[in-house]
Amino acid sequence: MSGTISASTGLASGTDWSEVITAIIDAKKARTVDVLEEKVTVYEEKLSAWQSLNTILLTLNNYIEDNNLDEDAGYELYSCSLTSSDTSVDPSEVFSATIDDSASAGQYSIEVTQLAQAEKLSSDTFTSQSTEPLSSNGGGDITINGYTVSLSSDDTLTEIADKINDAGAGVTATILSSDGGYTLLLESDTTGADGISLTDDNNVLETLGVLDSGEKNTIREGKDASITIDGTFTVTSSSNTIEDYIEGVTLDLTGTNTGSTITLTIAQDDSTVSSTVSTLVDDINSILSYISGQNSSSSDSSSSDSSDSDSSSPLKGDINLSMIRDAVTSAIFATISENSTYTTAASIGIAYEDDGTLSIDSDTLTAALADNPTEVINVLKSISSTINDKLNLYVDPYTGTINTIEQTIQDSIDYANDRIDTLNERYDRETEMLEEKYTALELLISESNTLSEWLTQQTAYMTGSND
Repeated sequence: MSGTISASTGLASGTDWSEVITAIIDAKKARTVDVLEEKVTVYEEKLSAWQSLNTILLTLNNYIEDNNLDEDAGYELYSCSLTSSDTSVDPSEVFSATIDDSASAGQYSIEVTQLAQAEKLSSDTFTSQSTEPLSSNGGGDITINGYTVSLSSDDTLTEIADKINDAGAGVTATILSSDGGYTLLLESDTTGADGISLTDDNNVLETLGVLDSGEKNTIREGKDASITIDGTFTVTSSSNTIEDYIEGVTLDLTGTNTGSTITLTIAQDDSTVSSTVSTLVDDINSILSYISGQNSSSSDSSSSDSSDSDSSSPLKGDINLSMIRDAVTSAIFATISENSTYTTAASIGIAYEDDGTLSIDSDTLTAALADNPTEVINVLKSISSTINDKLNLYVDPYTGTINTIEQTIQDSIDYANDRIDTLNERYDRETEMLEEKYTALELLISESNTLSEWLTQQTAYMTGSND
């Protein structure tokens, strides 16, 4: 007998053995692989849900931390503005003003009469940078702002500049090239009337021409900045940044306005705090709404079953959701012991709605800010600090509860997928064995059929011969 008989053909038996094998393997997979794949789907849905919740929690935590909402510095109660008495004077070209949380409402007239500047000195002019100006002097030590610089008789002008710069004396030495030659310039790194302190033990600075009979060869003298506040108070500063004279205010001077005044107005700015509270409440509501959604279930009336099927969210009933919700609500319901008037979130206009989310009564918040901004800030700091501390237990990328939960779920997914791969490999081998088995059976049936036909033929022949 020639040719190859395959179980899939079923030519001899009339049976499609491929369908039989597929049915056997599918039945086994239904009890094992399919069950595991369903579990993987459930695990993946849970993992995705936790990842989404973690993102929402981080949004709130990051907002609190990035904006320092657990500290006074996170709430800008005041804003400042500048106006000039002279319309030809642009206040921004004279100075800028910034305020911190210690500032209070007020108005100040400011006149900048002088800017601070750094002292700048010059040497004599020499024909070349490689000139050795101390060759006739023999060199010696000079002291700049208390730092000693040793100069030799064979130092070139360039080497003298380098040694001064290397001393770290707060003075920068440069060489100016001009039509007349090369000049050593010394400029203080800081502004102020104190300028550059110089001494020398062998008339080195005199030889260089930086000093002349003990007097500095000054190109630009050092000056202190000077401003007048309210036409009465004169303030001087060695730098063009003036702070602490008006509490909580820093002035950065860039020009002068002698003969005119610029009015600095500091006023309470409720809009900034209101905006901060609005974002804070929105982020909290995102958490509360997500948890509420996870704890709900939907009815699928499109099911072929006559009764509705209840479809639950991936995290429905998870105790961690309740703990996170309680962490948020406890912060909202907390009482601020150091306050006397505004002791709760509700007292400043933050309250729960029937759907479990928060709302803001803008009128109540505005009135509270006008009445006692310090107590309002205390309430907001308490809410932010409590929520931040408690949510950190969940969102910390290394020790947080959600990280642990996600890792556990991922481990379960990995284990199930490994098990699925193992089972599929086993069923692939079993499929091959069944194919071999049914191929052999098909061959046996084929041989049996052939023998039966031969016997029938022989019987018929013998019967015919006898006749």
